[in-house]
Amino acid sequence: MSPEERQHLIEAIGVTIADEVEREVTRRLEPIEKELGRLRLELEHAVLRTREYRFAGVWSDRATYKQGNTVQHQGSTWHCNCDDLKTMPGTDYVGWTLQAKRGADAPGARS
Repeated sequence: MSPEERQHLIEAIGVTIADEVEREVTRRLEPIEKELGRLRLELEHAVLRTREYRFAGVWSDRATYKQGNTVQHQGSTWHCNCDDLKTMPGTDYVGWTLQAKRGADAPGARS
């Protein structure tokens, strides 16, 4: 066998080995990629379940609210419907939902 034939044979064997390694790696990665996709969906679901359902205090024009926050504004309680909200409750009926309307002040009530 000539040196050129030997070199050609070595290159052909190298290509064959590389192809086999690539096929085997792809075969072994398929279940890992499938599990990773499932875990991504599970994480998305967990994030949605743990939205910020909390009382955020009295509404402030300096705050940014997240979906699930509730605030007090002019005696009423408002629920925030979307993330990164800065609008005032009572002026944005898409971003805020009235949760509990302010009642009449009782005699002797303090403001």
